[in-house]
Amino acid sequence: MSQVINYNGQLINLNGIVIANRFPIRDGLICYFDANISKSYSGAGVTFTDLSVSSHIGEINNGLEFISSGVKCFRFDRVDDHIEIDQIDTEWTTSGSTTYNIWFRGSANGTDHGLLLNYLKGGWVGYQIHSNGLVVYSGNSGSNEYAKSFTPSTKRGWQMVTFIIDRELDEYRLYHNGEYVNNTTVTATHDPMSISTAPLTIGGRDLGATVDNLFGHEVASFMAYNRVLSADEIRLTYDHSQSKLFGPIIQDDLVLHLDANNSKSAGHLSNVMYDLSPASSTVSMYNSPGYDDGDIPAILFDGVNDYGITNIETSSFQDGLTWAGWVRNDAGAAGGWEWMVGGTNQFNGQPSYIVFQIGKKSGSEEIRFETGNFFSNYVLDSTQTVGDGNWHYLVGTVEDNGISLTKNIYLDGVKGASTTVVKSASPGDYGTIQIGHQQRAETTHTEYWEGAIAEVHLYTRGLTEAEVQYNFNARRGRYGI
Repeated sequence: MSQVINYNGQLINLNGIVIANRFPIRDGLICYFDANISKSYSGAGVTFTDLSVSSHIGEINNGLEFISSGVKCFRFDRVDDHIEIDQIDTEWTTSGSTTYNIWFRGSANGTDHGLLLNYLKGGWVGYQIHSNGLVVYSGNSGSNEYAKSFTPSTKRGWQMVTFIIDRELDEYRLYHNGEYVNNTTVTATHDPMSISTAPLTIGGRDLGATVDNLFGHEVASFMAYNRVLSADEIRLTYDHSQSKLFGPIIQDDLVLHLDANNSKSAGHLSNVMYDLSPASSTVSMYNSPGYDDGDIPAILFDGVNDYGITNIETSSFQDGLTWAGWVRNDAGAAGGWEWMVGGTNQFNGQPSYIVFQIGKKSGSEEIRFETGNFFSNYVLDSTQTVGDGNWHYLVGTVEDNGISLTKNIYLDGVKGASTTVVKSASPGDYGTIQIGHQQRAETTHTEYWEGAIAEVHLYTRGLTEAEVQYNFNARRGRYGI
């Protein structure tokens, strides 16, 4: 035998070299629940099952709402909802060092507060969200240990927070989305073993007769370890669990990935979105598009003057392209031309009309994909409808073999139109790619999208039909399709 599995769940060779990691990391894991795994929570009932070897039972109190669409999670009402996990105290090591890891989605209310978790009997530890953001702290008999804070509660979308109590170094450490944020030195001794035999509580502070400091956000998963996880372990955990929760999309030749459901991309209140692709671009949003903080987080475009501008040049698409996005158009047939992704006209002294866009046709709910003078002047229409107020995965591709071009429209993974033409030219430097409208000339903006855009995927090649279907299936559960 050339490969074995070690205690930590890693696949290793006989020389002890790690070939692959198994997640979650098992070493020291004493509690793990995940609303997206049916073995942990079936979707009904008042208990969930711990997926660690400890096999704890978590008690769900006061009708805590379970969200079964998209990322499955528990929605806390900030009134009396909470979860209690009993007998976890028996598994803390004598060092008292612990790691808590939790996936949650922040509320739109920046002043919302409440404990993500605590451990109480004359003392407590926890994350608290309030007007100053996320604070990590502990207390005992009225004396608080100070902990650093930052502001993920103003960040939108799902995010992973990791809180470490390191008793060897006498410090707290805080990580956000797998990356180190800060730490603070602590002096009091609030070791979990000496603090409590009371339940570990998610969503509030257990005072015995009552629960206060209640939580008002959504929680998808929680892990507790009786040791300190390393920075590499935390990063690997984030990468793995993000992929599991959201489904990976194809990465090859991806140059823009915006996601309103991910706090790294749109999880803030400013007018900037951040690219999740390896290109790490930024997109400036103009005229303050709204943010839908409901079950399907999305950027809201008013159809009047909301739009975004990327820093991606049209000349980037020399060898084909894919423009795709998860969109909802609310204009219906009465609306005019509306573009999910738009190009430019008369930039850099170009005299001819240049368009490069995909969206909804004027006076119709049907789709139009234009490439203008890029890759041969051609307009491709599909009878598929996108202006019906429902969520759709809208895709336009250009497959370039150097001689001819095959242009395609897809809606929800299904090809709606296709044509092959002789290649006449490749795109030059005509400006940057636009989101939610078309830009005509340097200062003229027009044909705005009315509705919501939750994700945008741009590639510098034409995805195949199988690849488009893969991306659609990776995300369709989030949008209830």
